[in-house]
Amino acid sequence: MARVTLVLPTRPYRARKRLKSGLREYTTHRITIPVEAARSLGLGEGATALIVTLEEARWYHLLDWSNPEVARELWGKLSREQQLRVCQAGLAPPELCNNHKPITILAKPEDLQQLGLNPEKPLTLEDLVEAVRRRVLAEAGPPSSK
Repeated sequence: MARVTLVLPTRPYRARKRLKSGLREYTTHRITIPVEAARSLGLGEGATALIVTLEEARWYHLLDWSNPEVARELWGKLSREQQLRVCQAGLAPPELCNNHKPITILAKPEDLQQLGLNPEKPLTLEDLVEAVRRRVLAEAGPPSSK
C-alpha cells in the first residue's frame, strides 16, 4: 500500500437537489488529487477506493521543509508537538525527524489516558515507553529497604 502526503486546498461546491418538499441546497467540499500523486498511488481510470486521513493544515504544514534555509531558520522555533506533526505528515526530510518514520499503533484512547498520555497529540515510541515505565514503577511502589 502506497502512502502519499499532500497539502491540498478544499473548494466548497454547492449542489442543488429538487425534492418533493422543495429545492434544497447542500454544500460539499472537493479535493483534487494531482495526476502525479494519483499515479504514485496506482489509481487508474476506473473507480478506486481510497483511505484518506484529513487534517486541517497549519502554517507549518505549508512550508517546504526540504529547503535547508527554511529548516535552519524555522525548525528550532517549532514546538515539539509541531515538529512531530510535520514529521508525522511526512513533510520533513528524515534528518530533521531523527530518521523516525510514522507508524500506526492501534490503542484505545482511554488506555493512553490511563498512562498519562494525550491521544489527540502525536506520540513517539519514547513517550509510550516512558509512560509505561512510570506506570510500572508507580504500581511496584517504593523500593523496600532490606
